[in-house]
Amino acid sequence: MEEHVLAMLGANLTEGLMMSNGSCSLGNSSSGVLGCVNLTSLCPQCFPSVYQEESVSVITRWVLGGLYLVIMLVCGVGNALLLTVLARYREARTTTNLLIGNLALSDWLVAVFRLPFAFDYYVVRSRSWQFGDFMCGAVNYLNSVSLYVSTHALLVIAVDRFMVVKRSGTLRVTRRRLFPIFSTVWISAIVLAVPSAVFSKTAEFLNGDIFCAVSYPIWHRPLYQAFTLFLFVAEYIAPVCLMCACYAYIGYRVCNRRFPGRRNQSQDRSRQRSRRKTVRLVVLVAAFIVCWGPLYSFSIIRDFSYDLISHVSHSTAIVYALDGLAMSNSVISTVVYVFANDNVMKHVYSLLDRVIPGRLLKRAGRGKPRGQNTTTAVPRGCVFPPPSSSGAFAPISLRGRQSRSTPEVQFMTTSV
Repeated sequence: MEEHVLAMLGANLTEGLMMSNGSCSLGNSSSGVLGCVNLTSLCPQCFPSVYQEESVSVITRWVLGGLYLVIMLVCGVGNALLLTVLARYREARTTTNLLIGNLALSDWLVAVFRLPFAFDYYVVRSRSWQFGDFMCGAVNYLNSVSLYVSTHALLVIAVDRFMVVKRSGTLRVTRRRLFPIFSTVWISAIVLAVPSAVFSKTAEFLNGDIFCAVSYPIWHRPLYQAFTLFLFVAEYIAPVCLMCACYAYIGYRVCNRRFPGRRNQSQDRSRQRSRRKTVRLVVLVAAFIVCWGPLYSFSIIRDFSYDLISHVSHSTAIVYALDGLAMSNSVISTVVYVFANDNVMKHVYSLLDRVIPGRLLKRAGRGKPRGQNTTTAVPRGCVFPPPSSSGAFAPISLRGRQSRSTPEVQFMTTSV
């Protein structure tokens, strides 16, 4: 998850040791390492029992590994396509799509830079870090930045959609405001994630395996408890409440939208587009709540009521499951804002058709962005001859059932 838990690669939350009156006991470390370089030097007699008790079955490891592979494939490819579309096609750069681009970038970073290390740590080597202290801190830090960027971007999108529906131009996200907003989203995430880099540590097990996690020294316990509570409120509870309020209002307005005059197909299509866009954004928020809520809640229980989980059997397997659920949020987000978005997929088809022309797309009509290979609408009954050598169609006459006194009507079109 983030800073405290197993932010990225700290697999076992119950592996922390607390020194009390010269004795050692299982305790409430942030990620289980207390900031010491070698845990066995502090309490060699208790560490083997913890390590053996919390071993994880091969099935659990490979299920998590399969999930990681799916996330890496879907998020790596899908988000790369979306970022390429935004860079290549100007008409795709709407304010909402550009905000979603921040989500795509953060998910892509997780898929490319976090999950390969996590796969090696959790699945291949079963909790043995082989990449040194610097990479331990860097991967933990990147994971935290990605989480906070996703949270901030989802919140900005919700507020922007709320202002659009409310028809208030004061707080709407305009092109002129995009750069300050993007800067705020990323800088705030970068600052909040600093502790995950500063307190990332590696420690060696008795059997030689190396543990990597974000770990706060025991004398900093009140500080990291306060920081845990702050993140839970500021990065989960408050954003979720605000996003739910915004989308509740949006849903009410969209479902009760009234058009002036008689209802027609254009109005129905507009209503359907608004509903589809709202549903996609609501799914993003719901996925964030469901996927990250359990891991946030677990971090609160761990740091404030450790006794509730200290004697739970298979606690490490539970943490594996919570981490896998949290990471699956990236897959859901990618499917929703890339593969289920017709406007984005239209440009994706066109982009892929350029790479593999004539072989990939049978749905060529949806693969072309606006402005390419368009045709001019003509009245029924008009049949155009082949274009002339100059590339333009010759004028033709339409008489149909007109009387002889009716002047001849000519139509002219040019090739695009």
